[in-house]
Amino acid sequence: MTTATVLIAALSGRGLAASARRAGYLPLVADAFGDSDTVEHAAAARCVTDAARIGFRAKPVFSALAELAASAATPPIGLVLGSGFEDRPKLIAALSRRYRLIGNDAQKVARAKNPAGLFALLDTLDIAHPETQLTLPSDARDWLSKRIGGSGGTHVVAAGSAERSAKR
Repeated sequence: MTTATVLIAALSGRGLAASARRAGYLPLVADAFGDSDTVEHAAAARCVTDAARIGFRAKPVFSALAELAASAATPPIGLVLGSGFEDRPKLIAALSRRYRLIGNDAQKVARAKNPAGLFALLDTLDIAHPETQLTLPSDARDWLSKRIGGSGGTHVVAAGSAERSAKR
């Protein structure tokens, strides 16, 4: 078993922490809940206050990660980002300047979260996907609306009740 530590930041870091443990790493988790299941899998954990309510903000995330890194017996090998960063490419970029990212960088996340670009790529690759458009249809029955870059699904609503906004 390795004694290498790995930083994890996610709205819920439990699954990533469990996976890191199974792979032999010591996970250091910053998440929005700090629940007992996460703490059970983590070598150390910090709750990022208000992240579940308002999303991740730079100062609280950097503070939690710095505390975790300082508590580690060995320097963390990198940072794994989970849910909650999909609509925050600027924060991902800032984190990548401080920590080695294990996973997608800010540019790749932004590209994957750009509906026009993603669905055009899927069409080019002949990969099936639901019909998608960036403006509400005149007949919104049977359509859903979701915030661009959003994760988790709490922002998915019937299109007829969505705000008429290009960001949905």
